[in-house]
Amino acid sequence: MLRMNRRAVLAGTRSLLVVLILPRDTAATGAAEKNFIAEAARMMREAVASGDQPFGAVVVKDSAIIGYGPSRVIVDHNANAHAERVALWDALRRLGIKELPGAVIYSTARPCLACEDALALAHIERMYFGAAGVDAGKPRRSRQACQAHTTCSSTSFCCCGPIYCPRPLKAATSASIAASSMSP
Repeated sequence: MLRMNRRAVLAGTRSLLVVLILPRDTAATGAAEKNFIAEAARMMREAVASGDQPFGAVVVKDSAIIGYGPSRVIVDHNANAHAERVALWDALRRLGIKELPGAVIYSTARPCLACEDALALAHIERMYFGAAGVDAGKPRRSRQACQAHTTCSSTSFCCCGPIYCPRPLKAATSASIAASSMSP
C-alpha cells in the first residue's frame, strides 16, 4: 500500500496548481525573432566591450528595430540605465513620441520590475528574453517598481528617463540639492 505524508500531498497539489494556473513560456522562434534576439545579444557584447554589465535589449515595431540598448549602468554612472530602459529611451528619442503601442522588446535577461514598469508606461506590447526568446508577456505596472516617482518632482531625473516621466520634473535647485544631501 502506497503511503503519502501530508507534506508530499501538499507539495504535489501546489505543483499541480502552478501547472494549471501559470501560462507556459512560449518562445519566439521565427527567423525575424531570431534576428532580434541576435541584435539584443550584440548589444550585450557592446555593453561588455565598453566595460559595463552583460545585458542588452532592442525595441521592435512593425518588424523593424527602433531602439538599441546596451547596459549603461557603469559607463554612465546611472543605476537606472538598464539595457531595457536604454533601448526604450532610444526608441522614444528617435521617434519623438512618448508611447510605443504595438512595440515589442527583446532582451538578454528578464526585465527587472522597474524596467517592466517603464515598459508598461510606454505601452510596450510584449517582452521576450534570453537566447530562446521566452515570452514574458505584456509588461505590467507595479507600485513598488518605481520608487523615484515619490521624489522625482524635486529632482531633474526620474527612473523612467529624462524623456518619459508621468510626473513633471522640476529642475534641481541648490536648495533642494543641499536638503537632499543633509538627509540621512
